[in-house]
Amino acid sequence: RIRPSGKFVEVGGLADITDKISPWIDKMDPSKWADMTDREGKICGMPVDSGPVAIWYRRDVFEQAGLPSDPESVAELLDTWDDYYEVAKIIKAKTNKYMLPLAKANYDFRIFEIFLWQQEAGYVNREGKLNINNPEAVRILEYLGKFWKEDLALDAGGWSTGWYAGLTDGEVATLPEATWMGGCFA
Repeated sequence: RIRPSGKFVEVGGLADITDKISPWIDKMDPSKWADMTDREGKICGMPVDSGPVAIWYRRDVFEQAGLPSDPESVAELLDTWDDYYEVAKIIKAKTNKYMLPLAKANYDFRIFEIFLWQQEAGYVNREGKLNINNPEAVRILEYLGKFWKEDLALDAGGWSTGWYAGLTDGEVATLPEATWMGGCFA
Protein backbone atom coordinates (compact mmCIF):
# COMPACT_ATOMS: atom_id res chain seq x y z
CA ARG A 1 0.00 0.00 0.00
CA ILE A 2 1.08 3.52 -0.59
CA ARG A 3 0.89 4.92 2.89
CA PRO A 4 -0.14 8.55 3.24
CA SER A 5 1.95 8.81 6.37
CA GLY A 6 4.99 7.52 4.47
CA LYS A 7 8.34 7.60 6.19
CA PHE A 8 6.98 9.53 9.17
CA VAL A 9 5.53 6.31 10.61
CA GLU A 10 8.59 4.24 9.72
CA VAL A 11 11.04 6.55 11.50
CA GLY A 12 8.84 7.11 14.55
CA GLY A 13 8.02 10.68 13.58
CA LEU A 14 4.36 10.43 14.56
CA ALA A 15 2.96 9.98 18.06
CA ASP A 16 1.24 6.77 19.13
CA ILE A 17 -2.45 7.68 19.46
CA THR A 18 -3.78 4.15 19.96
CA ASP A 19 -5.14 4.83 23.47
CA LYS A 20 -6.82 8.07 22.42
CA ILE A 21 -8.73 6.52 19.52
CA SER A 22 -9.45 3.05 20.95
CA PRO A 23 -13.25 3.65 21.14
CA TRP A 24 -13.37 4.08 17.35
CA ILE A 25 -11.02 1.35 16.18
CA ASP A 26 -13.66 -1.37 15.81
CA LYS A 27 -16.08 1.04 14.10
CA MET A 28 -13.94 1.42 10.98
CA ASP A 29 -12.83 -0.89 8.20
CA PRO A 30 -9.79 -2.78 9.57
CA SER A 31 -7.91 -2.39 6.28
CA LYS A 32 -7.82 1.39 6.75
CA TRP A 33 -5.90 1.12 10.01
CA ALA A 34 -3.02 -0.65 8.25
CA ASP A 35 -2.03 2.59 6.53
CA MET A 36 -1.81 4.35 9.89
CA THR A 37 -0.14 1.60 11.93
CA ASP A 38 3.58 1.14 12.46
CA ARG A 39 5.38 -2.22 12.50
CA GLU A 40 4.89 -2.54 16.27
CA GLY A 41 1.12 -2.13 15.92
CA LYS A 42 0.90 1.44 17.23
CA ILE A 43 -1.67 3.61 15.48
CA CYS A 44 -0.13 6.92 14.43
CA GLY A 45 -2.99 8.58 12.53
CA MET A 46 -6.66 8.49 11.62
CA PRO A 47 -7.80 7.10 8.27
CA VAL A 48 -9.36 9.77 6.11
CA ASP A 49 -11.32 7.63 3.65
CA SER A 50 -12.89 4.20 3.84
CA GLY A 51 -13.67 4.16 0.11
CA PRO A 52 -16.17 1.31 -0.25
CA VAL A 53 -16.58 0.26 -3.87
CA ALA A 54 -19.66 -0.84 -5.77
CA ILE A 55 -20.34 -1.91 -9.32
CA TRP A 56 -22.60 0.75 -10.78
CA TYR A 57 -24.61 -0.47 -13.73
CA ARG A 58 -27.10 0.76 -16.30
CA ARG A 59 -30.38 -1.14 -16.20
CA ASP A 60 -31.17 -0.13 -19.77
CA VAL A 61 -27.99 -1.71 -21.14
CA PHE A 62 -28.55 -4.93 -19.19
CA GLU A 63 -32.14 -5.06 -20.49
CA GLN A 64 -30.97 -4.43 -24.09
CA ALA A 65 -28.65 -7.42 -23.69
CA GLY A 66 -31.54 -9.57 -22.44
CA LEU A 67 -30.03 -9.80 -18.97
CA PRO A 68 -31.78 -9.33 -15.63
CA SER A 69 -31.63 -5.74 -14.43
CA ASP A 70 -32.89 -5.73 -10.85
CA PRO A 71 -30.13 -5.21 -8.24
CA GLU A 72 -30.38 -8.66 -6.65
CA SER A 73 -30.19 -10.49 -9.99
CA VAL A 74 -27.33 -8.31 -11.22
CA ALA A 75 -25.42 -8.95 -7.98
CA GLU A 76 -25.84 -12.69 -8.55
CA LEU A 77 -24.93 -12.37 -12.23
CA LEU A 78 -21.72 -10.47 -11.37
CA ASP A 79 -20.81 -12.62 -8.36
CA THR A 80 -17.15 -13.04 -9.38
CA TRP A 81 -14.76 -11.14 -11.62
CA ASP A 82 -14.85 -14.12 -13.99
CA ASP A 83 -18.64 -13.67 -14.14
CA TYR A 84 -18.11 -9.97 -14.80
CA TYR A 85 -15.89 -10.78 -17.78
CA GLU A 86 -18.42 -13.29 -19.19
CA VAL A 87 -21.24 -10.74 -18.86
CA ALA A 88 -19.02 -8.19 -20.64
CA LYS A 89 -18.82 -10.52 -23.64
CA ILE A 90 -22.61 -10.95 -23.67
CA ILE A 91 -23.22 -7.21 -23.46
CA LYS A 92 -20.75 -6.53 -26.28
CA ALA A 93 -22.23 -9.25 -28.50
CA LYS A 94 -25.85 -8.23 -27.97
CA THR A 95 -25.58 -4.43 -27.72
CA ASN A 96 -22.12 -3.47 -29.03
CA LYS A 97 -21.63 -1.53 -25.79
CA TYR A 98 -18.67 -1.61 -23.45
CA MET A 99 -18.59 -3.14 -20.00
CA LEU A 100 -16.43 -0.43 -18.40
CA PRO A 101 -14.29 2.60 -19.20
CA LEU A 102 -10.61 1.66 -19.15
CA ALA A 103 -8.11 3.93 -20.90
CA LYS A 104 -5.16 2.37 -22.70
CA ALA A 105 -3.00 5.49 -22.29
CA ASN A 106 -2.97 8.14 -19.58
CA TYR A 107 -4.61 5.60 -17.32
CA ASP A 108 -5.33 6.75 -13.78
CA PHE A 109 -4.99 3.22 -12.30
CA ARG A 110 -8.21 3.47 -10.23
CA ILE A 111 -9.69 0.19 -11.42
CA PHE A 112 -6.32 -1.55 -11.14
CA GLU A 113 -6.04 -0.29 -7.56
CA ILE A 114 -9.56 -1.46 -6.70
CA PHE A 115 -8.64 -4.97 -7.82
CA LEU A 116 -5.25 -4.79 -6.11
CA TRP A 117 -6.69 -3.68 -2.77
CA GLN A 118 -9.39 -6.35 -2.97
CA GLN A 119 -6.56 -8.91 -3.10
CA GLU A 120 -5.01 -7.27 -0.03
CA ALA A 121 -1.99 -6.41 -2.11
CA GLY A 122 -0.48 -3.01 -2.79
CA TYR A 123 2.35 -1.10 -4.38
CA VAL A 124 4.49 -1.51 -1.27
CA ASN A 125 4.55 -4.49 1.10
CA ARG A 126 4.54 -4.31 4.91
CA GLU A 127 8.35 -4.24 4.90
CA GLY A 128 8.30 -1.09 2.77
CA LYS A 129 9.64 -2.76 -0.38
CA LEU A 130 8.18 -2.15 -3.83
CA ASN A 131 5.62 -4.88 -4.45
CA ILE A 132 4.33 -4.23 -7.96
CA ASN A 133 5.79 -7.36 -9.56
CA ASN A 134 3.75 -9.68 -7.37
CA PRO A 135 1.52 -12.46 -8.73
CA GLU A 136 -1.69 -10.61 -7.82
CA ALA A 137 -0.70 -7.46 -9.73
CA VAL A 138 0.36 -9.46 -12.79
CA ARG A 139 -2.89 -11.46 -12.73
CA ILE A 140 -4.96 -8.26 -12.44
CA LEU A 141 -3.15 -6.58 -15.34
CA GLU A 142 -3.63 -9.69 -17.47
CA TYR A 143 -7.33 -9.74 -16.55
CA LEU A 144 -7.83 -6.06 -17.41
CA GLY A 145 -5.84 -6.55 -20.60
CA LYS A 146 -8.50 -8.99 -21.84
CA PHE A 147 -11.01 -6.14 -21.83
CA TRP A 148 -8.76 -4.06 -24.08
CA LYS A 149 -7.83 -6.94 -26.39
CA GLU A 150 -11.45 -8.02 -26.86
CA ASP A 151 -12.83 -4.47 -27.23
CA LEU A 152 -14.93 -4.80 -24.07
CA ALA A 153 -13.69 -1.52 -22.55
CA LEU A 154 -14.24 2.05 -23.68
CA ASP A 155 -10.87 3.68 -24.22
CA ALA A 156 -11.51 6.79 -22.13
CA GLY A 157 -9.44 8.10 -19.25
CA GLY A 158 -11.06 8.56 -15.87
CA TRP A 159 -12.81 11.88 -15.39
CA SER A 160 -12.37 12.81 -19.07
CA THR A 161 -15.15 14.09 -21.32
CA GLY A 162 -15.24 10.71 -23.09
CA TRP A 163 -15.45 8.87 -19.77
CA TYR A 164 -18.42 10.95 -18.57
CA ALA A 165 -20.11 10.70 -21.98
CA GLY A 166 -19.71 6.93 -22.06
CA LEU A 167 -21.33 6.62 -18.65
CA THR A 168 -24.20 9.04 -19.21
CA ASP A 169 -24.95 8.18 -22.86
CA GLY A 170 -25.17 4.45 -22.22
CA GLU A 171 -22.06 3.34 -24.11
CA VAL A 172 -20.73 1.79 -20.90
CA ALA A 173 -22.71 -0.81 -18.94
CA THR A 174 -20.88 -0.71 -15.59
CA LEU A 175 -18.40 1.17 -13.48
CA PRO A 176 -16.55 -0.44 -10.55
CA GLU A 177 -15.96 2.64 -8.45
CA ALA A 178 -16.59 4.40 -5.17
CA THR A 179 -20.09 4.25 -3.77
CA TRP A 180 -20.53 7.99 -4.25
CA MET A 181 -20.21 7.66 -8.06
CA GLY A 182 -23.91 7.01 -8.72
CA GLY A 183 -24.47 10.49 -10.08
CA CYS A 184 -22.33 9.73 -13.14
CA PHE A 185 -25.07 7.51 -14.54
CA ALA A 186 -27.78 10.17 -14.16
